[in-house]
Amino acid sequence: MNVTVLIIDDDAELALRIKSILGDDDMQGVVAASGEAGLTLLETHSFDLCLLDYDLPAMNGLEVLQVLNAQHPNLPVILMTGHHSLSLAIRAIQVGASDFLPKPFNQAQLLTMVGRVLQKMGQANQQDSGKNMIADLAAAAGVVGSSTVMRDLIKKMYLLASQPSSTPVFIHG
Repeated sequence: MNVTVLIIDDDAELALRIKSILGDDDMQGVVAASGEAGLTLLETHSFDLCLLDYDLPAMNGLEVLQVLNAQHPNLPVILMTGHHSLSLAIRAIQVGASDFLPKPFNQAQLLTMVGRVLQKMGQANQQDSGKNMIADLAAAAGVVGSSTVMRDLIKKMYLLASQPSSTPVFIHG
């Protein structure tokens, strides 16, 4: 597996542990100790996934996530946090996180989540190769509108609908 993961976490010990776990699974981890350092790395390096801590100095994880989504909209991001709050998890997904990983987590939980997000992105990339996928989904759903926001919403609806889950989704606005 030729996957490179950006790990943005100010807890050096945890970041190195995550890097080691990823390395054991044939993935390369690159560590940044702050949101600013991670954003700087993204200017010169390409990553397949970002593991982003919520509690960071200067910019919190949601602020970094907003910048990541604006500058690198195709980079999947897993937000990690020790705050076990449903409202934070919902806000993270609203801001653009691919998933939410509560701390503490074990090796199996980390690798399962990383694998799931990478698989989801791989499926999305395969789907994106069909030029009219979003337009077809919108037409099938009876959605009116073709703005970037609507296309992103339709893509997220498709990804959610393709998952084996019975979790309800509320779309408002």
